[in-house]
Amino acid sequence: MIKIEKILRKTEEIIKNADTLEEFVEDRLSQLKEEKKKSFRKNGGIILDEKSRYVVIGDIHGDLETLKNILKKVSETIQTDYIVFLGDYVDRGSKQIEAIVTVLLLKELYPEKIIILRGNHEPPPELTPFPHDFPLQLLRRYGQRGKKLYQDFLSLFEELPYVLIIKDEAIMLHGGPPTDLNKAENIEHYFALDRETPPPPLLEEVLWNDPSEDVEYRAPSPRGAGWLFGKKVTESALKIANAKVIIRGHEPADKGYKLNHNGKVLTLFSRKGPPYNNQNAAFLSVNLEDEEWNKKIEDYIIQI
Repeated sequence: MIKIEKILRKTEEIIKNADTLEEFVEDRLSQLKEEKKKSFRKNGGIILDEKSRYVVIGDIHGDLETLKNILKKVSETIQTDYIVFLGDYVDRGSKQIEAIVTVLLLKELYPEKIIILRGNHEPPPELTPFPHDFPLQLLRRYGQRGKKLYQDFLSLFEELPYVLIIKDEAIMLHGGPPTDLNKAENIEHYFALDRETPPPPLLEEVLWNDPSEDVEYRAPSPRGAGWLFGKKVTESALKIANAKVIIRGHEPADKGYKLNHNGKVLTLFSRKGPPYNNQNAAFLSVNLEDEEWNKKIEDYIIQI
């Protein structure tokens, strides 16, 4: 059982000064590098072959209170084998340092069961989002040491996987699948998991793409990065992966979730409050032993 209050107390101890935070981030970086040696890690991705119980949490953006409420609900009422985070732990929220440290602390405590994916707000150096106030938060709290801490976090972000593939079931990522379908020989090639470093254009798409009902294939994104992807891309990606649903974050949703492309794309948004002002946050608690889970996916969504 996740003892969330104890974890939050530990978070406060870790962030109380720059020295303890720097040591913690360096330890988590080492942990992620070691994880890359495991059989389930495929360079920038994770591939699992387990029809287990999964909790999937979308964007947090520094909303520590909602994260706490979700984890308490999971701990008290939900049995799960894995907890998957879809990225965007920082930026916008007032408790973003606390939020990302809490997630990383969960990873330390339950290394095999916590999966932390990369979001576009855990950026590569060449694709910084705007606004991006995480480095400013570090500077405000830790002074000039915040610059070094931000570089430490950037190094850690580089080690986060950007896609989770559950065989025959789901693709989980932050933004959306790549739209270059001509080079997709297999799932590892499609997501560049056969390469130690993903091509920057592919990483941009995985972190930035959004589904659209108004395009068949792809169209320029108003975000200025990534693409809007249509049903053709969704269907092709699911066929390549032999999966049923794409589960992603990245977009605010008033109900905390939304469905696109005939229910084959699920967006989860797991924070509340300004600047998005959505009425609910939501997360997914699904048992993949249910062979028809994808056909009743809304039954597995829990709103906060």
